[in-house]
Order: sequence, then structure tokens, then C-alpha cells
Amino acid sequence: MLFILATDPLQRILSLATQQGILTPIRSRTTRCRISLYAVDAGIFVNPRKEDLRAISSILDCFRKASGLVTNMTKTEIFPVRCDDTDLVDILAHFPAKLASFPGKYLGLPLHFRRLRKVDLQPLIDMITGNLPGWIGKNLARPRWVIRAKTVLMATSIYHATIIPLPKWARDRINKIARTFVWAGEEGEHAAQGKALFNWKTVCRPKTLGGLGMPVIERSGRALRLRWPWLLRTDPERTWAGSKLPCDDADMALFRASTKITVGNGKLTSFWHYNWCGRAPYLFGHLTSSRLDPLRHHH
Repeated sequence: MLFILATDPLQRILSLATQQGILTPIRSRTTRCRISLYAVDAGIFVNPRKEDLRAISSILDCFRKASGLVTNMTKTEIFPVRCDDTDLVDILAHFPAKLASFPGKYLGLPLHFRRLRKVDLQPLIDMITGNLPGWIGKNLARPRWVIRAKTVLMATSIYHATIIPLPKWARDRINKIARTFVWAGEEGEHAAQGKALFNWKTVCRPKTLGGLGMPVIERSGRALRLRWPWLLRTDPERTWAGSKLPCDDADMALFRASTKITVGNGKLTSFWHYNWCGRAPYLFGHLTSSRLDPLRHHH
């Protein structure tokens, strides 16, 4: 809370600098804020111009004097977005920050504007593997293996799954790591062979249905991502409102099937896509998949 109170003025300063022409506006129809803040990490969006970078340096220096929060330039990275025709070396000559490239990382998440590759998600796999080492299983009673696997899977993958729909190969790999630890408490691809008492689908069932309550990564991730369209409907003034949501078609189909919209004045309700009468999404699908003959339906 203290960091939020201290850094909120920085966003206001950047907005005021844009209004007064000190910073050039970001060319985007959906951008509301120039800065993304989380604890002590800040991501600032700036146009690739020397004047803008000089202004940012001055603003950060004034902010340092007023708040005591110093920008650590040795840990500051610049990620150019669509700057192929820009001389970044000349522009950044007097800005002491590291020039990085995509894919990169921000707040522990892979940062990219294209489809992520296996190498971009490998750190997540390595993190889960590192949190389920064999020596821990040897020092825990067998019932604790399940508890440890549950907490590690949820605590480690929940952050990624909220933003990034994990591909099938990543889910399979994570399930394999968890399955090995649950049944063998050890490391290695073949450690759990011959030791599994039930198939993995049964293990992932709730305890009331005969399972062990292990999380299903795909379903848990989808449930987490549905928070985005829910917040967009209940709090449309969020700074990211208007940007593309990290939800695929299956996520949005589940959201529409699980909610019902109250129309109100109709400004935030889509006739075709929102479930305002219980049938709208299904009617849209029927119309788009049907071939209408104008002569046959003339009357």
C-alpha cells in the first residue's frame, strides 16, 4: 500500500507531462496509462525520441528527490517495440539503460507480442522441477507428497496461467513432474513407473469423488483467466480496459455461457455476443453457420 501511495503521483506526473506537450502521446487507441507498476517494478511506455527520454530522465530524477525512490539504471532494460527503422543507438546514447530484445521478462512473465516458444516457457518448467526435488520427498511422509505437489503446482503455475494459456506440451510436462512426485517422491522420468495406484484423471478428481484433489492445470488456468472479462464488466474504468484480454475463444465461450447480462442502457452490451436473453450467443452461432436462400425466404 505504501508503494501504491508513493508511485501513484508518478503516473499523474507523466499524464500531466503528456498534456503539456513535454512527452509525446502514445499512439494507441487503448492505452490509458504510460506506466505499469507492481511493488518496486515499473514499466514505462515512451516514444523512441531523444526529447522524450530526456524528459523521462528529468521526471524520474525529480521523483527521486521527492519520494526517495531511486531508479536503478543497472537493472533497467529498454524493449523496443516496432522500432526497426529507428536508430536506437543514437537515441539511447545518453540514456544509461540496457538495450534488450524480445522475448524478455517482466515481473517474471515472458514478454512478447508473438506466440511464445518452448524456450520461453521452459523457466516455468524448471521452477516447478526445482520446487519438487527428490530429497524433499525422502524427508516427508507419503501423504505430504500430495500436499507438496498441490501447493507447488498452484503457487507456481497460477501466476502464469492467469495471463498465459499454457499449451498442451507444457501442461503435460507439468503433470508428469507432479505425477512422479505424488507416486514416488523422487526425481527422474521413470521414477513413478509401476507405482501409480490410479490414473491421473482419477487423482485430479475432488476427494468427495474418490480423487486426491490435484488441480487440473487447464481448468484452473481457464477459471483464473475468466477474472479478466468479469472485471471488465464490473469495473470498466480499469486502466487496461479496452486492451485485448488474455482469453481465448474457449475462455470467452465459457464466460458467456456462465453469465447473464443485464442490458441497462445497452452501451456495454453486445446484441450478438452477450447472453442478455439466454440465447443470444447460440442464435449468433446458428445464423453464421446457416446458409439463407433469399428467394426461398422472400415471403
